[in-house]
Amino acid sequence: MKAKIFSVCLWLMAVAGVSFAQDNRVIATPAQGGMIVRWFPRAVYVAEGVNVFRSPAGRNQWEKLTAKPVKKGDVPLPQEALDRNSALASYRELADKLNADDLATLAGAFITIQSVLSPDFARYLGNWYTDATAVAGQSYEYRVISASGKVLNTSPAVTMGEEVLEAPPVGIVHLLTDRIFQLGWKAEPSRFLAVNVYRTSVAEGRKKLNELPLMSSLDDLQKQGFLYADTTLQYGVSYAYEVVGIDLFGRETQPSAAVEVRAEDRIPPVPAGALASQADPKSGKIALRWQSSLSPDVAGYDIYRRGRKEQTGFRKINNRLQQPRDTVFTDEPPAADVWFYKVATFDRAGNRSDSDTTFAILPDKEPPAPPQGLTLEARSGEMHLKWKANTEPDLLGYRLYRTIDENRPESFALIHNDVLTATSYVDKLPAVARNKFIYRLVALDSSGNESRGSQAAEGRMPDITAPEQPVLTALTVNADKSLTLSWLANAESDLKGYQLFRAVDSAGFVPLGAMLPPAQTAFTDKGLQEGKLYRYTLTATDSSGNTSPQARPLAASLTANANAEALKAGGLTAAYDKRNKQLQLSWNKPKEPTLQGFIVYRKQENTSWRPVSGMLTEAKFSDADVKPGQTYYYQVRTYANGAVAHSQPLKTTVNE
Repeated sequence: MKAKIFSVCLWLMAVAGVSFAQDNRVIATPAQGGMIVRWFPRAVYVAEGVNVFRSPAGRNQWEKLTAKPVKKGDVPLPQEALDRNSALASYRELADKLNADDLATLAGAFITIQSVLSPDFARYLGNWYTDATAVAGQSYEYRVISASGKVLNTSPAVTMGEEVLEAPPVGIVHLLTDRIFQLGWKAEPSRFLAVNVYRTSVAEGRKKLNELPLMSSLDDLQKQGFLYADTTLQYGVSYAYEVVGIDLFGRETQPSAAVEVRAEDRIPPVPAGALASQADPKSGKIALRWQSSLSPDVAGYDIYRRGRKEQTGFRKINNRLQQPRDTVFTDEPPAADVWFYKVATFDRAGNRSDSDTTFAILPDKEPPAPPQGLTLEARSGEMHLKWKANTEPDLLGYRLYRTIDENRPESFALIHNDVLTATSYVDKLPAVARNKFIYRLVALDSSGNESRGSQAAEGRMPDITAPEQPVLTALTVNADKSLTLSWLANAESDLKGYQLFRAVDSAGFVPLGAMLPPAQTAFTDKGLQEGKLYRYTLTATDSSGNTSPQARPLAASLTANANAEALKAGGLTAAYDKRNKQLQLSWNKPKEPTLQGFIVYRKQENTSWRPVSGMLTEAKFSDADVKPGQTYYYQVRTYANGAVAHSQPLKTTVNE
């Protein structure tokens, strides 16, 4: 920060020096010993020397004051001035070596600024004159003319009187951040070029803080922030700051109004580190250990504790502040629990910082009571279990175990990952599972103690799987005008029996007698009438009441009176409907007054004929149960007054 301030000041000083020298400015001010007159030549100084003239203000009556021209070097630099500012010797050497053109550059501007800050250096350059004959109360103008007669400039009118210090700098801005105090001020180069900053405290009195004069901040540089920062403040000390300008005659202005500040330590200390805990179950004590804070102003430590079961937050447990050198503490908690700890570090200003939290477990060895009232309700694919809640205050939850082997207690397995906190649980299982499932429940406390198992609850899921669809194998016409129906036996182990259904002509199917036993695979239907068409189907039922789909029907009739040859369906054709993926069948309808209808049969190679339609009255049928690339055989059977006629089989292949 200070390096930045110094570079900014030099640049500003140079800019200001050039601006003063560009108009050969002449100014005057009353002081002890007379009126001080000084001027700012474009080339820093006038090598041939200058004469100073005075006129009463506004009268243009010029009187020469100098007996001979004032020139550089007429007044040597006093050793005292060189001792105060060793840089003056370098500036003197620079002024002596540079020619007139060089003196009009930036280097000359630096020399001009030095002449502002040091009246002794201004006298050496020949840019200073004291009018000891000025009369108090009189107003004068002063004119500076080179030895060759060239007018440099004329001063504004000034009244001789007591020396009056320039008004103080204004526009003071400041900011205190922790122990850094920053200052800025309004730029007024017409009144002063630089400032000094003074600080006053009880311990050190009033002292100047800057070694070199600080240039006033220009408006376009105020955006860069404050131009001076004091970083030497102490906490708890009150300070008063004043900004004092340095006018164009090298004198200090009146001080600005004092800005009073007090730096307070609000930065928390570095927290204690590496906090660790160790529980001793035998003694019931917990040992804490930590690393000391790295802050230099640590006042001590407080220890805070919170139990997992407690509803309140952390509470301080030490009676007195632990010393800065302390790094261990032993606590004896009131009960078994999970105990959390943290260490608070305090500095001498009262600021606090907390360590990370650690915990230790004092184990509870008393298990909860076994859960009571475990019940089970079996549903499709689910076992619904419920139980009564345990009342232990440190209860963490429950664990549920399951087995299918009641003779092996070690086969019970945990069926969930998280601890159960409710008093019910739904165990989802495959709906087709037929095992008997056995459950036991245990309670778990916060110390990890597990109770003995509850009374077992067991159950099976309901059977919702129906038997397979039965397969009818034959329908035989017997000599005694009865019909015998045969079928394949179902393989289900829990099969209860079969239910026969019969339909006569175009009527719907109705049950035929009572349920048949599971071992029966044939049935003879007697007392039938000639000329009637009989259709049969079959369902299988298991012990749970699940019923299979109906078997594909078989149909037959007794002796027919109609001409069987005339009943045959001729012209059987098949066409594949690619859009609807159906095989469209059609045939010629026989002219038989006793015609009852048609049934379409289908088979594939090495299979038997199976009906694929019900009783049809129209000479067409759509078969959607076909697959591309497969070959099928179709036959239409015509029924009339008990007679049955079979069409010629049709072979067709389904092509996309």
